[in-house]
Amino acid sequence: MGYATTRFQKSVDPNLVCAICGGVLESAVLTPCGHSFCHVCITTWLTRPAVSSCPECRSEVHRDSPKPILSLRNLIGCLEVTCTNKPRGCKEVFILDKEETHLQTCAFVSVTCSVCSGDVLRYQLPSHQMNCVGINTSIEQDSEEDNSVVLKRSSSSGYLSFPTADGRNSLSDFLLRSPYSALTSTGQVMRLLSRIGSLEKQVGRLLDDLHEAHSRNSYLYSQNRKMKSELEDRYRSSESATTDFSQRDSVIESRASDRFQRDYANSYYYINVANTYEEQSSEIPEEVGKLSLLIARYLLRKPKHLDSDLVFQAVKRCYEWGFVSASSAAQLISDHDVHMLLATAYASNWFSAAQRVTLGCWLQCVLRCQGCRRVVEG
Repeated sequence: MGYATTRFQKSVDPNLVCAICGGVLESAVLTPCGHSFCHVCITTWLTRPAVSSCPECRSEVHRDSPKPILSLRNLIGCLEVTCTNKPRGCKEVFILDKEETHLQTCAFVSVTCSVCSGDVLRYQLPSHQMNCVGINTSIEQDSEEDNSVVLKRSSSSGYLSFPTADGRNSLSDFLLRSPYSALTSTGQVMRLLSRIGSLEKQVGRLLDDLHEAHSRNSYLYSQNRKMKSELEDRYRSSESATTDFSQRDSVIESRASDRFQRDYANSYYYINVANTYEEQSSEIPEEVGKLSLLIARYLLRKPKHLDSDLVFQAVKRCYEWGFVSASSAAQLISDHDVHMLLATAYASNWFSAAQRVTLGCWLQCVLRCQGCRRVVEG
C-alpha cells in the first residue's frame, strides 16, 4: 500500500500516485507497458484469479514482469513527510527515508507494558510503570515472601516464642515490637527502586538525545560559518569587480569625451575654416577617419559626456566638404571616407529620429554620386 498523500508537506506530483491504492508509490515498480505501481499493490492485483493485465491499459502483464524503479524510489524517499503518529501528538517532519529511524525513538509510538499487557505511548511508559497494578502486586508478593523467610529463620532460633493473653504467639505483635517491623515497608522500597530505575532509563535517553542534538547543532553552526564566509568572499569579489568595471567605464568615457572635445571638435573647426588656412587641409582625411572610428567604437553606447548635436554638425561638415563644397581642400576627402562616416553614423543610436532621416538622405546621395561616377568612368 502506498503512503497517504496527506502526510507530505508539499503537493505530490500526480505521476507519483499509485493508480490502485491512490497513495504515493511505496517500493515503486514499473510494468512492461510503462505504468508504475506500488510493489504490494501490483503483486496483489496479479495474484487474483484469471488476472494478468495492467490495471491502467489492460495490456498483458505477468507476475514477474514488474521491475523496481530505483530512481523513482530515491526521489520519493527525499520528500518531507509528517510522522504516522501525528494524530497522537507527534509534530516531527523528516524525509521519508528517515521514517524508520525516527519511529525507533518517537515518543508517541504505542508500546505494550510487559506486565499488564496494556497499550500506552512510549513517553507515558515510565509513569505507567510507577502505577501499574501488575508491577505493584508482584512487588508486594515478593516482599511478603522475603518477610516470611526472615520470620521463619527467627522462629527457628527461638526469637518468636513469646506468650500472649490467650497463650499463643501473635505475629502482628511481634512485627510491631521486634526490629523486623521495618520489613513491613519493603514493598514501598521496591516500588521506589522500580521508579528510580525507570527514571534513570528516561534520563539516559534524554542525555543521548541531548548529545545528538548538540552534535547536530555543532555541524550546522560550522556549515553556517562556512557558507557565511563564502558569501562574504563572493560579495567582496563582486563588489570589487563592479567597482573596477564602473571605474573603467568612467575612465573610458572621460577619455573619449576629452579626446572628442580636444581633438575632433577642434579638427572639424579647422575643416570649417580650411578655405582660409590651407595648411590645415592635409589633416582633413585623417580627422574624418578618426570621427568614424569614434562612432564605431561606441556604436550602441554613446559616452555620456559627448554632445550628439556637436557630432552631427561635424558629420554634416564632412558631407558638405566632400560633396557640396568646391574648395580645393574638399578634393582631399574621398567618397569612401564620407560613405564610411555616414554609414557608421546611421547605424549608431547617437542621433534623434530627425537626424537619422537626414543621415539617410545624405547616404543615398553619396551612393547615387558613386554610381554616376562609375558609369562616367566606365
